[in-house]
Amino acid sequence: GHCHELWQPDVYERLAGPDDVLSVDKDVCVIRAFNMRCDDPRRYSDWVDRGQKYFADTWPRSARGLEAFVQGGDISGDALKKHWFSSADTHVFISHSHQDRELALGLAGYLHSMELAPFVDSLVWGDSSKLLRGIDEKFCKSAQGENFDYQKRNYSTSHVHMMLASALTEMIDRTDAVIFLNTPNSIRASSSSAPGDAVTASPWIYHELVTTKIAREVGFKGRKLSQTRPLRTLREVTVEASMTILHKPPMDHLASLAPVDLDELKATGAKGLALLDKLYWRRRA
Repeated sequence: GHCHELWQPDVYERLAGPDDVLSVDKDVCVIRAFNMRCDDPRRYSDWVDRGQKYFADTWPRSARGLEAFVQGGDISGDALKKHWFSSADTHVFISHSHQDRELALGLAGYLHSMELAPFVDSLVWGDSSKLLRGIDEKFCKSAQGENFDYQKRNYSTSHVHMMLASALTEMIDRTDAVIFLNTPNSIRASSSSAPGDAVTASPWIYHELVTTKIAREVGFKGRKLSQTRPLRTLREVTVEASMTILHKPPMDHLASLAPVDLDELKATGAKGLALLDKLYWRRRA
């Protein structure tokens, strides 16, 4: 069988009330990662203010420095990562293109209205390039001090990107669900090597979607999610053209999700993790 069709509200109510957690049934399975196609960038514009307030109240912006983590010529990588990319207990990880920041912010506000705690990396952690720039200015200048040393820059970039990649992996593993915002900014319709294949130019989106396939099959704070979909073999295709590297992201494991599906879930009156449970369970064909 397969697990693609969302349950209708009448099926929800046969399984559980709005505040109940759904019981395990041999004929249903749970999917944690969702592919939300959203071509309207203003779909959640009415919820942007709520999203902004949620992030401002939950993660107040504080000064992030570098000096405290530098001892001589060494940087404490673990402490620096914890300072810049701290972990958090949230329900839904929103994977998105940086060009869709407002859309992600609005979706976060909409989810928060249903008592869910969303996570958007750039809105919690800020811009990692600022950290990289600080390291480069201090450690990566050439002997003359006018330009950056190529090898040193490669070294610093690899470390900062590894910190961010591992932090993203940990957050996806900690959250209950992942919603990937599939828009023209995040996914291209075709590649030059295989017309019709969906590709992305974002290494971070590629990383996040791969992570959804290998993350532990547990939910928020380790709650068990039974009958999860089995993992599949990863596939990758890369194409280089004018220094744009296109990746074929693994998406076959993502369940389809439309904005109207969230509207229907909201109408059931379910809140928080009970709402996510209603979203997860699927009838096998």
